[in-house]
Amino acid sequence: MAVEKRKITALVSFDFSKAFDTIDHGLLISKLRRLGCDALAVEWFSSYLSSRSLSVKSEDGALSEQLFTTSGIPQGSSLGPLLFAIFINDLHIALRHSKHIIYADDTAIFHHHFPSRIHELIADLNADANAVAAWAAENKLHLNPTKATFMILGSLAYVSSIDKAALPKITLNGTSIAYSSSIKCLGVTISPTLLWTKHINSLSHEDESHCNWRVQPFGFKVCCNRVYFRKGTDGIASAQRYCSGDSTILASRNACSTSSTAYSSSLSRPPTYQKCSRR
Repeated sequence: MAVEKRKITALVSFDFSKAFDTIDHGLLISKLRRLGCDALAVEWFSSYLSSRSLSVKSEDGALSEQLFTTSGIPQGSSLGPLLFAIFINDLHIALRHSKHIIYADDTAIFHHHFPSRIHELIADLNADANAVAAWAAENKLHLNPTKATFMILGSLAYVSSIDKAALPKITLNGTSIAYSSSIKCLGVTISPTLLWTKHINSLSHEDESHCNWRVQPFGFKVCCNRVYFRKGTDGIASAQRYCSGDSTILASRNACSTSSTAYSSSLSRPPTYQKCSRR
């Protein structure tokens, strides 16, 4: 790892605007040919992509006039992610210094160097970032510079010693990319020192927001009050209260117990007490 070699890493994350909707059919077919698809397969893909129409259905059931699509690949299909991966597969050819991470339209490039050569590191990354922008323009994809992010990663000692304000700017199509204290990549929140604190905090906030709901199964309402950490244990406990009575559910890591004293009369089963061990 770069940290073990006493290096730092500079990373730029890109944002493609409506990436799946802007795929050029002609360019995609050309890339399929270069990958070795035979004439019959290319003809099939051409038929699959062309002559697709879109319309909007209103609340009263009326349909708008159909419009035919001239670009984009169908989302929600099995072939959609595969075709996009094929389309973006040659992006790495544009890079001279950096390595890349690509998953669907989530794209990032990164480069390692020693802290004493941070200006050279950023210059190399800046060149590759603009190479990505040039590749996107050539392939008719739209990069959004205002949503691109830049971050320095490394050990706590190295990262804290860097004066972020004095660093050269990374620019994308003439727009400076803002330095970020965290980047979310494929659902994982990455911090400059690669600690899990920000990712765990992000997950806990999401869990807490998901608990602010009300549903009404079997004729009674359920509301979740809070999710909290128990001090002195490595488990997470959640508390829920049935709004139809004083029933509570407490769940911990090792075991969970359920007690109920007030179920709606619409339930067919009587009040029960259950205890289940961890699976």
